[in-house]
Amino acid sequence: MRSLVTRLITTCALLLVACTGDKATAPELVGGVAITSSSTTLQYGQTVQLVATVVGASGNALNGRPVTWTSSNDNVATVSPSGLVTAGAVRGGTAETAIITAAAEGRSAHVSLSVAPIPVTTITPSTGQLSLYVGQVLQLGVALKDATGGSLTGRSVTWSSTAPAIASVDNQGLVTAIAPGTSTITLTAENKTASVNVTIALVPISTIQLTPETSTLLVGQTQQLAVTLKDSAGGVLTGRSVAWTSVTPTIAIVTNTGLVTAVSAGTARIAVTAEGKSATATITVNDVVASVVVSPTAAYVQRGKTLQLSASARNAAGGIILGKTVTWTTNAPTIATVSSTGLVTVIGTGTAQIRATIDNKNDVSWLTAWDTCQNESFEIGEQRNTVLVNGGCDLWTARPQASVWRLTASTTVFNPSLFFGVVGNEFWGWSRSSPGIVSMEVIVPLGPVGVGIFDGSYQSKNGSFTFASSLVATDTVSCGGSVGILKNASAPRILGTRDCQTSSGNYFDTFWTLLNAGESITVTMKSADFDAYLELKTDNGSSIVAYDDDSAGGTNARIRYVTTSRGFYQIVARSFQSYRTGQYTIELNP
Repeated sequence: MRSLVTRLITTCALLLVACTGDKATAPELVGGVAITSSSTTLQYGQTVQLVATVVGASGNALNGRPVTWTSSNDNVATVSPSGLVTAGAVRGGTAETAIITAAAEGRSAHVSLSVAPIPVTTITPSTGQLSLYVGQVLQLGVALKDATGGSLTGRSVTWSSTAPAIASVDNQGLVTAIAPGTSTITLTAENKTASVNVTIALVPISTIQLTPETSTLLVGQTQQLAVTLKDSAGGVLTGRSVAWTSVTPTIAIVTNTGLVTAVSAGTARIAVTAEGKSATATITVNDVVASVVVSPTAAYVQRGKTLQLSASARNAAGGIILGKTVTWTTNAPTIATVSSTGLVTVIGTGTAQIRATIDNKNDVSWLTAWDTCQNESFEIGEQRNTVLVNGGCDLWTARPQASVWRLTASTTVFNPSLFFGVVGNEFWGWSRSSPGIVSMEVIVPLGPVGVGIFDGSYQSKNGSFTFASSLVATDTVSCGGSVGILKNASAPRILGTRDCQTSSGNYFDTFWTLLNAGESITVTMKSADFDAYLELKTDNGSSIVAYDDDSAGGTNARIRYVTTSRGFYQIVARSFQSYRTGQYTIELNP
């Protein structure tokens, strides 16, 4: 009964309220959402709790209203249903942003969170060892990863070389090989480092080429050789060290720059080597003709007869040069002709010069042609009258006798020329420019000698003359006299007050001899009475070509000399001290 009454009372009360107009209170609408965060910047893996406050239109907080959380980029940051934000892995080089949104009943709020790039954990170059040739370049690569093994991009990498003069590297990792050696390339990113060991070597030489490979030189000439080094691709290599050598240094020598100098005739090989490779050049060296020697240098030939001449080319040392072409000419083709082989044919009377020319050098053979020659022998000390026929010569062969001879020819018909010499060799002497007496004194060697007399005017005159010969027992030549001396001859002489004197008072004698170009002679002067002194001069006496005081031992003098041209040479024999006189011996040998 009580419960029924209670329900009735409650129902009446409700009806009373309804009848009086009072209603129940409705929930307040959400007017806005606010988010509170303790940090807006996060590192990888960090968390932050966000708090969302829901307020009504009156600005009063509305508790218990449901809130929904979302992230604009879950890769950057995720958010839990309770608003707990967790920073993700940003693998780029700059921080990234995620927008966290809190929404409640159509209203929302946003907060921007910045997540820093995830740190570099490992740095790995594309290679740990690198071998390059000088001049090559190579781009190195690098892989950066984080703690999760993810690849990182956009990170700054610093490149450096421990030996930039050997291998340089730019800020992009491009390595350039500069010089042989080793270097270490170091990579650094966010305090993480790695290294690449680099070895630089020269590009191997594949071939060596010499230019020119063959050449021909004369003795004394030079030739610059050039060397070209190439790699296997045909590229030219520079800056390499090469070594030059002559396989035949007696023929040609070479400097360390490849300059070849021809030394003597022959074939030389010049070699160049570099890093185990080599090449050679062939140099043909020909001798330089310094002089020409014709044999015989003088001859007397009867008209209608022939004479075979020979010519040899000589180098500066007097050695014979083979294989040279000789050009023969005559200055008197109406007296004597000459063939291309040096065969002389006498067709007239008089004198002719037969010239042999080799490489612009020449020598002559002096030819005297006559019609008849009596070929009479004579004894030293006799005098005879005879007749010159057709301007020719009478030739006597004397018996062997080493001594000093005086020869005289006199005539009133022609200009007498008196020649004297070793039979079959050189003849020389004195001439007059008008009829009269021509006389000569000659120191002769042991062996047969000959005398020739002919018309010095070359007009083939005939006529009688007187010839006389005698031995000279003592030295009677005074100042101004001339004495000839043949090779292999010697004689005692006297230096006295009748001889010529120098301005210093030194007495001297003068001797003459005819020598060929390239001929080697030895002149010796010995005296027990004074200090001997020798001078060798050219034919006019103006130029001294050699001199000596004591080379023959003691106070004796000796000159050794190789002539440079054909002609007469003057030997001056004197005392070294002033006003000294006495006996001496003069000697001329090859």
